[in-house]
Amino acid sequence: AGTRRQVVHTAIVDVTNPFVKVIPGYKGMWPKEGNYGTESTSAQALNAEKLGYGNVVVATNASLSWYTEAYYKQNPHLIGEPLGYSILDGQYYENSRMTNGTLKTGGVQTVTIVNYDKHPITGEPRPADMPKVWIRSITDPLTGWEEQAIPVLFTYLVKPDANGNPVNQYKEDHGSGIASRTFVGVRADGTMILAVSDGEQAPYSTGFTSYEMAEYMIKMGCVIAANCDGGGSTTFCSQRPGEDLKVNCSLSDGGERPTSNTFLIVSTAPADGVFARATMTTEYDFYTPGSSVTFTALGTDAVGTKVEIPDDAQWQ
Repeated sequence: AGTRRQVVHTAIVDVTNPFVKVIPGYKGMWPKEGNYGTESTSAQALNAEKLGYGNVVVATNASLSWYTEAYYKQNPHLIGEPLGYSILDGQYYENSRMTNGTLKTGGVQTVTIVNYDKHPITGEPRPADMPKVWIRSITDPLTGWEEQAIPVLFTYLVKPDANGNPVNQYKEDHGSGIASRTFVGVRADGTMILAVSDGEQAPYSTGFTSYEMAEYMIKMGCVIAANCDGGGSTTFCSQRPGEDLKVNCSLSDGGERPTSNTFLIVSTAPADGVFARATMTTEYDFYTPGSSVTFTALGTDAVGTKVEIPDDAQWQ
């Protein structure tokens, strides 16, 4: 009806690029008893950079450990521990409430897995039928190929059918349960998608229902997708060309909510200063064919560091 304006921020991640890493973020990047705590998405990203994990170019929230529950009131030293299990560079961390792959009091239901290209012990190449990145149930057994694992708070939005076609797991709904949302998916070609919808801020941006999240991911080409924590937790940080990493979404609470764990997209590519692309911008949000509009262009190398645009560049 044209009355539900939506603003969505999306990162498309080529996990096969040797300079790209997808890792979980936590407060202090060491989720062990005594180090637990919640921290904003942007702070987790900056701390990962300080600890040498690389240049974080995208960061979103993933799940939130609900520290108001009776369990955490009885165990305050565990407040902020990531739900489910996490794996960072092959190191396994498990929530204190896990038993046989399930949480005693509910919580996280799915986990995003990034598999090794070569087995860390045998050195054999990853099996052809094993994807580089995938989303699976937290109750699925470990395979030994997991290099990274990022727990996601809620269940599937999209799942493939027997023929690999994406199926929306929700009935059509355009209006109930709307909120700011964070969600993750994987395309058939293995590309990873991270998306954030600004919500509860109409007429600027209404926010997505679960059905609409799933529809968006299907339109983005995903065959599987899952829902992260949303509402006030929803945060999208990105490093745009020529800029530092910063929050680039509109936060529904007006500021960042501390969270338990995050998705961190890391670039390990060197800043070589060689012109790779130009990013074009204009002061207008909309313009029509035949109009005269002034654009500006920023030249960057492959990792977004500002460089001069060559004099012989051609524009179209």
